[in-house]
Amino acid sequence: MIKDLETERAILRMFTMDDLDTFAAICSNPQVTKYIGIECKPIPREDVKDAIVSILKHWEKNGFGRWAVVNKESNQLIGYSGLRSHEGTAELVYLLDEPFWNKGMATEISTAVIKVGFEDHNFPRIIAMTRPENTASIRVMEKIGMKLEKGDEITGISVIIYALSKEDYLSK
Repeated sequence: MIKDLETERAILRMFTMDDLDTFAAICSNPQVTKYIGIECKPIPREDVKDAIVSILKHWEKNGFGRWAVVNKESNQLIGYSGLRSHEGTAELVYLLDEPFWNKGMATEISTAVIKVGFEDHNFPRIIAMTRPENTASIRVMEKIGMKLEKGDEITGISVIIYALSKEDYLSK
């Protein structure tokens, strides 16, 4: 059974198609999508719809995935976070609407997601990746204890990969 996840300021719950309009509005902001995908441009509504369908299928297939992140104070959808499978390895992912940046929210949510990955799913290792110029995301990865592992190129995009092992997580 898929459970919701709660942090001090957010509830992470399953996406529904009712989230489409709000999530499409978030993904239409060029600042939010500045480091996302191949083109780093706002994401069209139809592609956002496809993304929600893909997120739900990932949960069905793998038993883990990305949650919709809802701000407790406003009860408003503000992005997503969770784990997805990248070549058989759990990958931490997050995307928050711009008004929620630089408030520690991504770190708070990522800490909870990492805990679920190691403690509920028993993953031996969790990675996260970003473009080298995405310093805010790098800061989040470092704050939650991830270490730079390597640079790589994925689908033609230059990325850096951070990782955290279960052993290092448990030793904190």
